Amino acid sequence: MKIEKISMGGEKRWGSGAVRLATQIFSLPILVGSCAILTTLWLWQTVKIQEQTQIESKVQRNVQLAAETLKNDVQAELKVPLVGLGQMANRWQSQGKPTRREWKAASQAYMDFYPNCQILQWVDTSFGPRWTVSKEGIAEPDREFHQKMLAAYDGKGQEVIVVPSIGPERSKELWVYVPLVYEGRKYGFFVAAYSREGLLKTIFNKDIVPQYGLSVFDGNTEILSRNKADRQNGEAWQQEINFTVDGMALRSRIWPSSQLLTKERSQLPDLVLGTGLLLSVALTLTLHSIQTAQRRKKEAEVANFTLYQQMSDRERAEEALQQYVQMMDLANEAIVIRDLDDLIIYWNSGAERLYGWKKQEVVGKYVHTFLKTIFPQPLEKVLEICLREGHWQGELIDTKRDGRQISVASSWTLLRDKNGNLSSILEINKDISERKQILQALQQSEERFRCAVFYAPFPSIIHAEDGEIVAINQSWTELSGYNHSDIPTMADWIEKAYREKKELIKADIDRLYNINSQLEQGEYVITTSNGSQRTWVFSSVPLGKLPDGRRLVMSMAVDITSSKQVQEVLQQSEAQIRQKATELEAAFRELRDTQAQLIQSEKMSSLGQLVAGVAHEINNPVNFIFGNITHAREYTEDLLRLVQLYQDEYANPTDRIREEIEAIDLDFLIADLPKLLASMKVGAERIREIVQSLRHFSRLDEAERKEVDIHEGIDSTLMILQNRLKGRSDHPSIQVIKEYGKLPLVECYAGQLNQVFMNLLSNAIDALEDYNKKLTIEEIEANPSTITIRTSLGHGRCRIADREEQPSMLNSQFVVIRIADNGAGMTEEVRKQVFDPFFTTKPVGKGTGLGLSISYQIVVEKHRGKLECYSQPGLGAEFAIEIPLYQSNLK
Repeated sequence: MKIEKISMGGEKRWGSGAVRLATQIFSLPILVGSCAILTTLWLWQTVKIQEQTQIESKVQRNVQLAAETLKNDVQAELKVPLVGLGQMANRWQSQGKPTRREWKAASQAYMDFYPNCQILQWVDTSFGPRWTVSKEGIAEPDREFHQKMLAAYDGKGQEVIVVPSIGPERSKELWVYVPLVYEGRKYGFFVAAYSREGLLKTIFNKDIVPQYGLSVFDGNTEILSRNKADRQNGEAWQQEINFTVDGMALRSRIWPSSQLLTKERSQLPDLVLGTGLLLSVALTLTLHSIQTAQRRKKEAEVANFTLYQQMSDRERAEEALQQYVQMMDLANEAIVIRDLDDLIIYWNSGAERLYGWKKQEVVGKYVHTFLKTIFPQPLEKVLEICLREGHWQGELIDTKRDGRQISVASSWTLLRDKNGNLSSILEINKDISERKQILQALQQSEERFRCAVFYAPFPSIIHAEDGEIVAINQSWTELSGYNHSDIPTMADWIEKAYREKKELIKADIDRLYNINSQLEQGEYVITTSNGSQRTWVFSSVPLGKLPDGRRLVMSMAVDITSSKQVQEVLQQSEAQIRQKATELEAAFRELRDTQAQLIQSEKMSSLGQLVAGVAHEINNPVNFIFGNITHAREYTEDLLRLVQLYQDEYANPTDRIREEIEAIDLDFLIADLPKLLASMKVGAERIREIVQSLRHFSRLDEAERKEVDIHEGIDSTLMILQNRLKGRSDHPSIQVIKEYGKLPLVECYAGQLNQVFMNLLSNAIDALEDYNKKLTIEEIEANPSTITIRTSLGHGRCRIADREEQPSMLNSQFVVIRIADNGAGMTEEVRKQVFDPFFTTKPVGKGTGLGLSISYQIVVEKHRGKLECYSQPGLGAEFAIEIPLYQSNLK
């Protein structure tokens, strides 16, 4: 400590002597140099103040524009997940209610794509939860929660509702209610809850308003803070905006970054300052050279003072070096020092975090072996540049410990020892993988925007409220002949394009700056640069305001000159086009109906083959049983007569025989055995009747037109439907009343006609079953369900539906089949559509809407007959079939 005090005292004495010496020797040069420096500083300050004024004006406008851009980007990004939610709801509104499995799969996919979504829930119209998908640890909301959230909602509208709220854990959430409507009827809501903080962080983590510092607050909660190091710029340049998005009050502060301010500054003040300082130094050195002789005698003292000062500087340099090493170890970038053989001698904490290897694992090892570095050019070339220029910068691809490759911005610097010899290479690497991806995406977005605006296929112009034309795209110049230099203001454009009508046009353009969000359109005739006149339809929309408060409007135009010229031609061909459209629509309907009929016919053909196969397989064993029952009955009667004869001849049997007679109850066996055989015969006959009915219904051997018994086809169909006609526990029996007339054989397609009977009878049974579900047992007993089938033979005109009657039809005979039920009936609106393809009143999954349509085609088109429906609500329904008795007479 004593040595330190003596040293410090000597330092003070040497310092004071040096100051006196410098004052004596350099008084005149310093005085002259100081004057020159003051003059230089005055000029530098003047230039800088003028530049600062210009920068302030420009930066202030840019900051205001960036603030508006931030607001618009946030509003657009917040709508993205809501649009995806609306698309899911629209799909179910068009396709009907989803299954639980479909709903959960779609909901899980949505939550995976939007991780800030906490809950997806389907609730009914009374807000009762049905199905819920939520993240782990998130409580499912109940009916009371939804009613409280939507207390002010009347439930009648169909708009999307967005409600911000605060959860039980003081977490801020955003709730979205999307009404679900199918066929005009609301059946619930699709509810989603988002973490407001996570949702906003996802939006603001994107590269919004780059080159600007940013702080965003949701209430008093800071969501994002970027470029904190440039906060001193925020105090001078920041703009604060408050805006509301979907009920969330957001507040943001935005200021330019140091890089942006640096770009705005010019080199002129620095050039003035440098030039002035150089002149001042030159003038000072000139005066100093005059006084060189006077300084010689005191050089020794000055040299001693300089030596002592160098020793102090060395101590401070060593301390600074130690601090520098500590700072290197704590730096975020990976800092690596390697010798000239590329062996690692230093590896900081940033390198450990970036690559995954600890310092002890890599020191002394060849750096590029485990990093597997990929260079932009050969390593020898990189080393050559580094040795020649003393440094090298570029991008490398390194491999981390986990095997992943990353892109790094690498900077190499040659280090020398105290003798000036090369000793090592300092390498600083920074991970830029994410930045490269973002930069690539930004470049693609900018390119798409530039192409969309400047190379749009329609003319567009952006103009300000004071008449300044901000931008003109390429199409505008090509079609009008005027570029930006020809029409820098709207007054120039009006003068050249509208000429004698300029006063009227000026008033219309002035009104554009007062529109809010609506689209303003108008049709005008302009004069191009070559003197030709063109008709343009203008559409103008507001683009907001510039930082200086001027309103911006974008006007787009469509050249309809050619359209007006061909308008008359279009009007003349409009009738032809409508006719073609009608023909195409009719052809499409016919094609669709034919396709549906082919599908249904194929199904019925497959069913017929199955029924015929089953009937054939059952028929053989049934015939075998039925044929042997007669012989078995005869043999049994013979045996019984023999037993009776034995009883008559031997009235006193032995004890053993008597015991066996009592054991088998011989009298009951003799009386019951003929009855048993008779019952077996009745059952076999019943099976034969069922098989015969199945064969008649399928009629695989009657695909062509032939004469058949209509009653036989109806009875076969009723036999197949017998199980549905019988009473069961869940519905009463249905009585079939047959009122058959005397009919001859009818020439028809028997299999297809049986399909018509099946469709009409099945629909009648369905209608009666649905009707009975609404009645009490007493009402059903008072008016039991019945199906009435009437057949008759008609003479005279056979009314062929939708066809012009031919002379051969006027006096022909035709068969009428009427199938009626006493069910609920149908309204007139339903009755008119009952034969339309794909029209059905049955629930989803029970009916296809093709049965009656195909039946109509079979009767009308295949048999040239007529199929009509008569019905009123509460009076049941009746279907009437009329077909000619002989098809071969029709041409």
